[in-house]
Amino acid sequence: MDLSGPYRATFNTALPHAKQVADPFHVVKIANKALDDVRRRVQNETLGHRGREDDPLYRARKLLVSASERITDNGQVRLRGLLDAGDRYGEVRNA
Repeated sequence: MDLSGPYRATFNTALPHAKQVADPFHVVKIANKALDDVRRRVQNETLGHRGREDDPLYRARKLLVSASERITDNGQVRLRGLLDAGDRYGEVRNA
């Protein structure tokens, strides 16, 4: 099911004993949004502005939300380098 509030409220009201299950698409979507929010916050706190083309965390944004099995060895090395350069305290890495 969709994880939005209105859907959950409707199910809670209409079927209070039913077990609610979220599909993997929505779970991954929420996780990726949370990771992107952390990346943007750290970017802003570190450099004082939104991501720009040459900022390490901005350049890492697509690698961060890619499935790990789809990232090549070179991509893994690039991601580690970008995180080392832009994520001093490891907040994005932990997210």
